[in-house]
Amino acid sequence: QHLEFQLSDNLTAAARGRDLEVWATNATHWFRRLEDLRVDPEGILRISMEVDAILTISTLHEATKQGQRASSPKDAPEIPQPAPFPLPFQEEFDAVELHRSPPFFADQGGTFEVVEDMDLVRGTRLNRVLQQQVLQVPIGWSGAAPEPHALW
Repeated sequence: QHLEFQLSDNLTAAARGRDLEVWATNATHWFRRLEDLRVDPEGILRISMEVDAILTISTLHEATKQGQRASSPKDAPEIPQPAPFPLPFQEEFDAVELHRSPPFFADQGGTFEVVEDMDLVRGTRLNRVLQQQVLQVPIGWSGAAPEPHALW
């Protein structure tokens, strides 16, 4: 199927004069690299795609299928050997950078970040907690979106 997208002025400016990398995923392959695209001067992006496919279009170049960018294979991070998940698992969020999602958590139907829990009366830091950031139900990809929760 052939698709045309009219990009906003900001997106058009960001993509102007740049090749956009395109990756396709469907039931038979994941992140197969397709031909690069360019946005036309009017801010229109035209692409043909397979039915039942998901496209990733990016301004980032030299990306790998693992989502990492590297100037050469020697700069790519080492993939760790498989190991059992450390149980029992405990996370106190003290080592997690503020306003980031902690490792091993997967947001479902919402967005969560580590924030500092404050004693509002004394104005002192109590500890770090995982807090929901988006307070409205998102638009679901197919049907109703799940209630906000995070899995680990």
